[in-house]
Amino acid sequence: MNTQRRLVVLGMDLLLLAELTLCMYWSAPHGNAMAAVFLKTYLPMAAATVGTAWFLLRRIHRVSAASETGR
Repeated sequence: MNTQRRLVVLGMDLLLLAELTLCMYWSAPHGNAMAAVFLKTYLPMAAATVGTAWFLLRRIHRVSAASETGR
């Protein structure tokens, strides 16, 4: 795995951990509705983070494949 891919994966991991922490913090005061609030806030953020990382990894792969073929 090249350096750019490692940085994307590392950034995604750090963002997911930060999102998890923030969503737990934001949902804690809601008592009985904590699970619902957590899922409503965490799932969209996590999906956006993973989707963006997937897009970036695909783009890095395409650019590196194009440079190897001499385009």
